[in-house]
Amino acid sequence: TLKNGETSRYGQFTVGSTSIYRFRLFADGQLPSPVTTRSFIYRDRDYTLPVVSVVSDPTFLYDNTMGVYVQGTNGRPGNGQKTACNWNMDWERPVNFSYLDANGEMVLNQDVNLEMCGGWSRAWNPHSFKLKGNKEFGGEKDLLYPFFLQKPFIRNRTLQIRNGGNDNNGRFKDPSLQYIIQTSGVDIDCQSYQPVHEFINGEYIGVLNVREPNNKHYVYANYGWDDDEIDQFEMSPDSGYVQKCGTPDAYNELVDVLSADAANPETYAEICRVLDIDNYVNYMAAEFYLGGTDWPQNNVKGYKLRDGGRFRFVMFDLDGVFATSDPFGTFMSKEI
Repeated sequence: TLKNGETSRYGQFTVGSTSIYRFRLFADGQLPSPVTTRSFIYRDRDYTLPVVSVVSDPTFLYDNTMGVYVQGTNGRPGNGQKTACNWNMDWERPVNFSYLDANGEMVLNQDVNLEMCGGWSRAWNPHSFKLKGNKEFGGEKDLLYPFFLQKPFIRNRTLQIRNGGNDNNGRFKDPSLQYIIQTSGVDIDCQSYQPVHEFINGEYIGVLNVREPNNKHYVYANYGWDDDEIDQFEMSPDSGYVQKCGTPDAYNELVDVLSADAANPETYAEICRVLDIDNYVNYMAAEFYLGGTDWPQNNVKGYKLRDGGRFRFVMFDLDGVFATSDPFGTFMSKEI
């Protein structure tokens, strides 16, 4: 076992503070065992929420050339930054992920990949990141625990650990609004939410939000459709239109159909064939009511089952809403 070089002949250790241990068994004439990582969180305060503990080689997180959690010297500009930033890179770094429930019981421990996420909020502390299951690490591709009371039966391959985006101080606007919409019964795809205490390498970071992703992994978790079964796109100011899964053919057909006269019954029937119209009406009504200024030129993701499916949209990043009293005028002024 390794923790400041500490060893134990009998496998017993005394832990008196928040500590990270990486255990390994050694015996003469035999190969060492696989490494087992455990996070021991000293309950010096009342942790009434679950705990996310991320453990990794500090080089993968904080090194100037390899670290994903720092600005560093080996990244690229973008997401509101004119200089190169490591956190803008789509690098994956191996970490151990422990999830402790509100009672302090470890209910999941798995080696996964960590990848930074978010737009301009990537530059803000604490940073947002994704935890992604990976079979190559000897575990499951899915993260097999019901993280969200709202959706206890979905199969999460990825989790977002989110800093709140534009609401980086309170970190509550986006999840609370999505929770209200989600529990209303309205047909809108929303991200489930669980606030947690976050630790990185034993250091307490703060209260952040565990969220469902809003990408292809959301589609898989909620509908069971894999990457090769869907067409998915997204819009952002930096990249414009980006095809994330499949081909742009279905999107181009959607644009062509929507460009025609919707008052024509035949045209409207075609729109309903390629677009889940009930979901779309609910989605647009909610976005207009909330009055965000970073939509629709940003924060738009749509997907469909390639074989006979219709486009649906995922609602996310509501931390910029209630920012205008003229949502219709704001919408019409945006370049999409």
